[in-house]
Amino acid sequence: MFKKREIESTENKQSTENNFENKSDKKTIICAETCFTGDIVSDADILIDGKYIGNILCKQNTVIVTKTGIVTGSILAKKSIIDGKIEGRVESNLIEIQKNGMIEGEIYSENLSIEDGGFFIGISKKITVDLNKKIPERNNVQEHKKHQKIDAANTVALKEKKEKVS
Repeated sequence: MFKKREIESTENKQSTENNFENKSDKKTIICAETCFTGDIVSDADILIDGKYIGNILCKQNTVIVTKTGIVTGSILAKKSIIDGKIEGRVESNLIEIQKNGMIEGEIYSENLSIEDGGFFIGISKKITVDLNKKIPERNNVQEHKKHQKIDAANTVALKEKKEKVS
């Protein structure tokens, strides 16, 4: 029983590590149960297991959002592998949405693949991505924060209504 889970965990870890194009020691990792806000500009591969709010610029390498990863913002990278959740804009020459992956927003890519179970909601355009762009605008992040405040207010209002009814 315990052995099977350990083997599956090891296989998932190896699979994720094999997705890195650059096999050097240069990697940026946002671990599970970590929340990071800000912009990242990196020449290294980026692995997101936790929650990230902001924009990512990774012109020469790969951004991987794992099953537990959540990104709100924009990604501009040579390659993006998504097995977690993205809310915002993804611009990459190759985008792979894996079986647990979800992108809600905009995709700009020359090559897009979506595995069974993965899904995309939004606008997609087939283009050759200009990796020499500057970091994307923060509008998506600011909009998301605005919606979070509205959702929180609605949740409080619903709780108050339920309490009055009870």
